[in-house]
Amino acid sequence: MKIRALLPFLALAGLILSVGLACSTSTTPTVAPTNPPPVVVQPTEAQPVQVKPTQAKPVQVPPTEVPPATEVPTVEAPAFFTDHFDGDLSNWKYWIFSGDENKLTISNDNSRIITQLDDPKLAVYFFYDPYIYTDVALELVAENRGVNSNNINLVCRYSEEGWYEFTVQNDGLYSIWAYDEIGGSGYNQLYSGGSTAIKQGKDVNDIQVICSGTTLALYINGAETRSIEEKRFKLRDGQIGFGVNISASNPVTPVKVEFDSITIAQP
Repeated sequence: MKIRALLPFLALAGLILSVGLACSTSTTPTVAPTNPPPVVVQPTEAQPVQVKPTQAKPVQVPPTEVPPATEVPTVEAPAFFTDHFDGDLSNWKYWIFSGDENKLTISNDNSRIITQLDDPKLAVYFFYDPYIYTDVALELVAENRGVNSNNINLVCRYSEEGWYEFTVQNDGLYSIWAYDEIGGSGYNQLYSGGSTAIKQGKDVNDIQVICSGTTLALYINGAETRSIEEKRFKLRDGQIGFGVNISASNPVTPVKVEFDSITIAQP
């Protein structure tokens, strides 16, 4: 289980993936360390809709080839923007949280990140590497092209202390989580429910989340779904990300999800 540079992964697959992302914070985000400390995830009890790994030791892997510095122009990475997945991918890292990496396919076509999961235990995340955010609003547009058993995840404040995660299941359910790394309790479900706003089957869902102060809010296809106050874990800041896994309550393959765009903005 490794946090890896995404460009080398696609290069080995013979595919070119273009990614970009837009993120926001109430204050100017800080630049993340070049090599952020890894998050070591300990085994936990399986959650109703979330797959847990038996082991997870994220390790950042450098690109296989690095051109001389004189040949690489200096381009400042944006902090807030909308990514239609047709730009530079070098600021992104992927993390296989659980499952068999050999049964994961990541590709790019028509300005989309295309993921296919053929192992029921697979869960993969994409993290924007350059910045650490405190308050942030995220909007992800994703289309289901496989079976009706995928979980789409949006993550904020990802750090060595843990993270907040919003899960929207293609079967009509959703959850809000806090992953507690410091306390060792793993996934803690803060809220769960169902929403008729979720488009089931082969359709497109627009998912928006806000992490602002102690407020965690979820919107699905424009409908305000749930807003809660989180004062137990008090995660302060971290990276943002998105991902997909196969629902533990309906472990059917293949799961195929196409990510159309992501926006990172101030809440």
